[in-house]
Amino acid sequence: MSLCVRFVDAKKQIREEFIDFIDVERITGEVLFEALVNFYKQNDLHLEDLRGQCYDGASNMSAVKKGLSGRVLQVYPKALYTHCISHTLNLSIVAACKENTIQMVLTQMTSLAVFFKYSPKREKLLEHVVEVGTCDHSISQRKVIVGLCKTRWAERDKAYEHFYLGFPFIVKALEVI
Repeated sequence: MSLCVRFVDAKKQIREEFIDFIDVERITGEVLFEALVNFYKQNDLHLEDLRGQCYDGASNMSAVKKGLSGRVLQVYPKALYTHCISHTLNLSIVAACKENTIQMVLTQMTSLAVFFKYSPKREKLLEHVVEVGTCDHSISQRKVIVGLCKTRWAERDKAYEHFYLGFPFIVKALEVI
């Protein structure tokens, strides 16, 4: 289980930080709750200070009685549960991507990524085309094609940006091929 905390720092800035991975044998609400409580105790953190909790919508996380959020609320009633907004955004975008024209673009991006990634010769050619074709150091230092992450919108956004900036180089490399 990954653990992140969101807090207000000494400069009154909202921060969100990854804390640790917690090993769990099972992913039931009860096991996750025990692991969370133990982690907080071992690290001298105080669950009484907890004011919110955020998880995806899986029942082991969000169920009122047996989920992690419900168990936390029973003991720490100020720790209100909120469905993860990033997860909600991701689900909305995935649904929007079922539109045929968007699906075609995503399929072509994936096909091009596979075409170049799984051939060292083609990948080197693409890198060479970028080196020769640009004096912009920021573009030449980045990968032109990045695979699309299936579950994280922020990662997909990076892939789209790389593809958009690298599109002229991709076309040139395909012309050479």
